Amino acid sequence: MKDVMLIAASYHWRCPECGQDHFERFVAERVTCPACGSVFEVRSIEHRFREGDSKNGNGHQPVLL
Repeated sequence: MKDVMLIAASYHWRCPECGQDHFERFVAERVTCPACGSVFEVRSIEHRFREGDSKNGNGHQPVLL
């Protein structure tokens, strides 16, 4: 059997202050919004189980920090 590599491209988050969507390449304890400069702690990291899952936590696997 041949093998394959699974690659995660980015992590999506929305700034609660200005509403801008952002994508981070790496997991971090804090993120800074490039649009408004606000800094936030990362509460959890979630992975979608399948394409089309909602972004409100349904269908996601949380990873607590």
